[in-house]
Amino acid sequence: MSISAREASLKRQATWVRRVRIAMIVVAAAIGIVEFLHGLHWWAAPSPLLLSGRFLLVAGTAIEGGWGLRRGSAWDKYGEVKSKLEKQLVAAVAAISRETGIDVEHLGVSAWAVEKSGGVETLVRQYTVRLSGYPPPTAVVWTKGKGVIGQCWETQSVASENFGKLQERYPKDRPISNSAWAKVKQTGGFTQAEFPHRIHKYSQILAVPFGAVGTSAGGFVGCLSLDISTERESGRSIDTTEVREILSRTGGLVREMLAEHGTV
Repeated sequence: MSISAREASLKRQATWVRRVRIAMIVVAAAIGIVEFLHGLHWWAAPSPLLLSGRFLLVAGTAIEGGWGLRRGSAWDKYGEVKSKLEKQLVAAVAAISRETGIDVEHLGVSAWAVEKSGGVETLVRQYTVRLSGYPPPTAVVWTKGKGVIGQCWETQSVASENFGKLQERYPKDRPISNSAWAKVKQTGGFTQAEFPHRIHKYSQILAVPFGAVGTSAGGFVGCLSLDISTERESGRSIDTTEVREILSRTGGLVREMLAEHGTV
């Protein structure tokens, strides 16, 4: 399960815990009222009813307590992994900014890992560091060969793209005609409708793979991607030997963290 999916799961659990606690308060209040009336001899409550109510309250308290301990442990583990990931990705962004001279707020670094759901493998975003918060993450399902990160997965090697020329050739506010689409040689795995938006969101993207822990060949399990939004293009390339080395080193550390978390 990805880091982001784990967070969503824990938040859903927290919602259910609140509901269970409300239900327990209602049950406790009902039992208290019944016992009060019973004590005043206003209502001869059946003994089985009182015993059942008390048992239900005690059992509910015990279950909620045990669930709380387990949930607390899961939050601690999630928080630890998230903190480590964030620290490494922030360090990578800072190092790349110093190396390239690109403003640190213009760069975004994301960690991705291959996950299987319903028998289908996709690249799932584990964590992103983007100090400016723009542009926001997309909801695209990344499969092998789709986009730069999908190409990185397919080839199991570094993949990069500078979208400058494509952006000039295919304006964002103008749909691509069928005849023009037929001439596009590199679609990046996107559909005719997706293509204009995808090539205009970022000016450059670089993806560097990382392999499985403890294997000599590596084996693709995920990658790190670096990007610059189109609105913040500086004219400086992010695809340099030095930047690739920074991402490769960081990817090795990220891979180990995700392995500890059980994601890869």
